[in-house]
Amino acid sequence: MGVHNMAATVFVIATVIHLVLNWSALTKYILDKTSEFFTFKREMIIALLVVLIVVGFFSSHPLHIH
Repeated sequence: MGVHNMAATVFVIATVIHLVLNWSALTKYILDKTSEFFTFKREMIIALLVVLIVVGFFSSHPLHIH
């Protein structure tokens, strides 16, 4: 068990060091990917509205919301 705990500690320390050294590259990558993901298209908005209406309709039945 001691070897397992020591390996976990070394892994966590290495992860923190990696994040600190590569913080700017990681944040740039995440911001680029999220901006790419959140470019809403008309079809996506329509599909989301349809899903919300259908889920809302079916979930309101067991809750007896009128």
